[in-house]
Amino acid sequence: MTESEPEVGRRRRFDPLRREQDAFRLLLGVAAVVVVALALLAAARAIA
Repeated sequence: MTESEPEVGRRRRFDPLRREQDAFRLLLGVAAVVVVALALLAAARAIA
């Protein structure tokens, strides 16, 4: 039981940092989708 207590403390301390990382990953994911969509549009225009 005592081993899990420090983990809970760590989670509480790094919770805001973890949220920022999640938001950053979400932004990276959206940016990647936009880049892929633009690349597909450019390829479609080049083919057409």
